[in-house]
Amino acid sequence: MKAPPALVETHRLRLRRFNDQDAPVVAMLAGDRSVALMTERIPHPYPAGTALAWIALLRYRMNLGQPD
Repeated sequence: MKAPPALVETHRLRLRRFNDQDAPVVAMLAGDRSVALMTERIPHPYPAGTALAWIALLRYRMNLGQPD
């Protein structure tokens, strides 16, 4: 399976892969109780270090060719 591009950009949208520097923002947003209530897989409270581990898992799966 071919990996998706690292960046997708249009005149209104810019999507890129997560990186380790995104972990604090991911943790803040995922730690919001209202976000956790609307998802099946985000635990609340969101454990410390989970965002960084999730980003590492995404990177690992991407390298294996399993983007989802």
